[in-house]
Amino acid sequence: MKKTLIFILLLLSCLFLAPRSYAIDDIDFEELFDNHQSVMLIIHPITGDIYYANQAAADFYGYDIETLLSMTIDQINTLTPEEVAKERLKALEEERNFFIFKHRLSNGDEKTVYVYSYPVEINGETYLYSIVIDQTAFVLAEDRNRLLIIFGITVLMLSAIVTAYLALKISAKKREIEKSNRILYESEQRFNILHNASFGGLAIHDQGMILDCNQGLSDISGYSIDELVGANGLRLIAPDHRDYVTTQIRSGYEKPYETFGIRKSGDIYPLRLEARNLPYHGKQVRVVEFRDITELKRQEEATMALENQWSKLIQEMPLGFNVRELIFDDEGHPIDYVFISVNINYESITGLKREDIIGRRATEIMPDIETSWIEHYAKVVQTKKTMAIEDYSRALGRYFKVVAYPYKNNQFVIVAEDITDRKTYEQQIKTKDREKSRIISNLPGVSYRCQFDESWTMLFLSETCEALTGYSPSELIGNKDISFNDLIVPTYWKMINDEWASARRLNQPCNIEYEIIKKDGTRIWVWEKGKCFFEDQAWYIEGFLMDVTERKLSEQRIDYASKHDYLTGLPNRRYFDETIRALDQSKNFPIIVSMIDIDGLKLINDTYGHQAGDNAIITLSNILTEVFKDQAFISRIGGDEFIVVFTQTDLEAYDLMLSRVMHLLSQVTIHDIPLSSSCGTAIKTDDSQDIDQILIDAENQMYSNKTLHNQSSKSQVIVALFESLKDKNQAERAHSDRVSQYCQMMGERLKLTKQEVLELEIAGRMHDIGKITIPDHILKKPGKLTDEEWVIMQNHTINGYQILRSADKYSNLAEYALTHHERWDGQGYPKGLEGEEIPLFSRIICISDAFEAMTSDRPYRKAMPLEDAVEELKRCAGTQFDPKLVDVFVRDVIREELLNQRLS
Repeated sequence: MKKTLIFILLLLSCLFLAPRSYAIDDIDFEELFDNHQSVMLIIHPITGDIYYANQAAADFYGYDIETLLSMTIDQINTLTPEEVAKERLKALEEERNFFIFKHRLSNGDEKTVYVYSYPVEINGETYLYSIVIDQTAFVLAEDRNRLLIIFGITVLMLSAIVTAYLALKISAKKREIEKSNRILYESEQRFNILHNASFGGLAIHDQGMILDCNQGLSDISGYSIDELVGANGLRLIAPDHRDYVTTQIRSGYEKPYETFGIRKSGDIYPLRLEARNLPYHGKQVRVVEFRDITELKRQEEATMALENQWSKLIQEMPLGFNVRELIFDDEGHPIDYVFISVNINYESITGLKREDIIGRRATEIMPDIETSWIEHYAKVVQTKKTMAIEDYSRALGRYFKVVAYPYKNNQFVIVAEDITDRKTYEQQIKTKDREKSRIISNLPGVSYRCQFDESWTMLFLSETCEALTGYSPSELIGNKDISFNDLIVPTYWKMINDEWASARRLNQPCNIEYEIIKKDGTRIWVWEKGKCFFEDQAWYIEGFLMDVTERKLSEQRIDYASKHDYLTGLPNRRYFDETIRALDQSKNFPIIVSMIDIDGLKLINDTYGHQAGDNAIITLSNILTEVFKDQAFISRIGGDEFIVVFTQTDLEAYDLMLSRVMHLLSQVTIHDIPLSSSCGTAIKTDDSQDIDQILIDAENQMYSNKTLHNQSSKSQVIVALFESLKDKNQAERAHSDRVSQYCQMMGERLKLTKQEVLELEIAGRMHDIGKITIPDHILKKPGKLTDEEWVIMQNHTINGYQILRSADKYSNLAEYALTHHERWDGQGYPKGLEGEEIPLFSRIICISDAFEAMTSDRPYRKAMPLEDAVEELKRCAGTQFDPKLVDVFVRDVIREELLNQRLS
């Protein structure tokens, strides 16, 4: 308001000067511009150069004037230069003269400013005259109207002054004077619009004498503006309150206060006054805003009356009411609440007195309060949602129904009702129901009574009926919704009727089992036991029904397991024997029987374990099932033997399917071992042939075929294993090649036959084939093996033996793979053989293997120099190695390598 009064007074000065523009020669406009407290800039509209700035601008931006005059407005405005240039052009063309910018000060701070910019001519060139007003602190929306009035008046007043100043500075031409007068006239009109647009009455007075006012004051008071200007403003105040207002005027009080006004008509009305003391023509005046608050007071009274009504209602309501405030710890967890207010009935139902609880914490009043109550209330506060709670209060020893409502901030309102009596009654009812339920639940199923008719019309059913059937007793009794007979699976109807007819005829109890369809559509097995009786000229049945589904399913599972292979799920030998007898009928001729056996399954089991073998069995089972589908009966009759039975099938079509089985099987590998199988087939075409002989013929043919290619298959498996080992471990590939080379050279130096040299070379190459069974984490471990890992590693000799002996082609090499880690002194493994008990080839492999290992990089060490390796062989001759063979190896085999190394 203080700024408002200053601007109004300055504008009034301009208005007095405007009609008499010839009198402005007495004003020092330059001094006025330079010393004015508003920030003023003159800017070149194209380049943005700051042409002129007053001291207020230098103080505001934090630069001295010389620095400011060397800058452009782009260095102050936070918009991009392009955006600032567009805004300047708008001001130049007067498309818009009011702007809101962010300006950067010299210390880096940013200020929100209102800028009023107008084009002016100086020395024949057009510039932008800008007034910059800091609006950072003015953020409240309720001040916006006053700020707009202030800023509008300021802009208009300063625009008029600067226009006049520039007009005198540039030229005394009449045209410039007329332009200034026109601008001043427009400014006066704008001021009048803003002045009269106030939502309240505005008055400027000197010690009560009204100097000026707006239309709003005329509207409020009932006096015309002419009547008000020059009058004593106290005449607008009710007589009883004039002394109070006079005191406020004399004291210079500037805060809003309320009093009572009097209109021209004599009506007294509530009034709010807000004043600012401002200088005006060399004296202090007050600018006062009048607000008629009649409607506001009426609303406050209505609100107060409503609050009093609600307060009375709350105090007299038959439920407990109180307001509480939730308390949180430093981490934001709810820990307690404080009582803000309570009504009389809350005291009554809880026994807590108002004076004892208001302002105190719940945990202080009720130390035993359950944390669940606090958690419930926290949820209401945090989610801003109403919650109804029924629970027992241990602290008060009562049951309560509480409805909690979010209020404001962390406060909430609760309405409480004591429901202890209801809860006690409900518990009594539940106790009786539990006792009744316990008795009924101990009965063996559902007890019933029905008529002996086609629908089994029920007359009574125990409550457990719904658990058994899904239907409540009321739905079945009297066939209200459905008859019990409709629940029975139709295939059992005849059996049930026959059994009950027999029981009635023989006067015996009836025990039967059958399936029913429950309400949800599922099927269950029930066991029924009951007895017929004759009463009132009609037959009835009384009995029990029990769910025996689990037992029946268990029996079915046992029966299924007894007839099916656990691994593949195919029918087993027992099931096959039953089925083949059933199929052995002339209507099924021709009957084709094929026996299929997996080749090399034992080798797979010995090499990779029975899990790998099981995978092979499952693979063949899946292929047979996929190819033959429902066209044949497939059974697993032994470890790796399958049997397939076709009926009424064309032999050519059968051969195509069997070829597809063999092809698919050949595409599968188990740990890099290709799968294959042998097959034998026999056909029964008439009754003269015995089915047992057909089975024998198929089996004999299978074994015949197996003999023909079994050894070849095993040899292929061994080669595949060896290649797999080398592919898995590149170091092993190089190792086996070098050991094989050393063995060949030793055989030649020992004058062995060509066949023996070849066998020794192959033995050296295959000696570590057993390592295919050793896990990679042990085989490639960079550190020392543990005792358990070392035992596993030693098994590679035994595993290699088992692999090689499975095929005739490599069986003579098996012994060398087994014993190549035996020592000359008998301390080796696995047998602990000594001296010449160890086969010659094994002793040669032992030396070659050790030397190659010492001279090659290993995960746990670097290669040893050749000379050091030779010394190690010599040192261990007679303990680990055959001394004679060491001499030959060093003298005749390694000599060339040592010579080449020395020469290089």
